[in-house]
Amino acid sequence: MLTLIGMGDRSAIALAQELGVSAATINRDVSYLRSKGHAITARRLAAGWAFAFEPSRDARKSVAGSRP
Repeated sequence: MLTLIGMGDRSAIALAQELGVSAATINRDVSYLRSKGHAITARRLAAGWAFAFEPSRDARKSVAGSRP
């Protein structure tokens, strides 16, 4: 999910479809990631929220480390 958010504005609905979960799960997970220090911003859309991610140093390490 961090990688997808890091790619730019993604709506909760689009993230949910890509990951095979509900939009409620995405919103809950974004709240959790924010509580862990990830700088995730939200922009209001007609049908929900779009998220963008500006990774912290730790997130950059974990995202970069997960790439093949």
